[in-house]
Amino acid sequence: MIPILMVSFAAAGFVLAWHPTLLQDIFDKILQNVSDPTLAAR
Repeated sequence: MIPILMVSFAAAGFVLAWHPTLLQDIFDKILQNVSDPTLAAR
């Protein structure tokens, strides 16, 4: 189970590294859902 998770996270990292707009979209969605203003500050 653990090796499958490790490979999955590595694959997701490579996908996000090659698609920076997708990574930025994910960051934007996270920041929209954070309720604490100190955590949401850029």
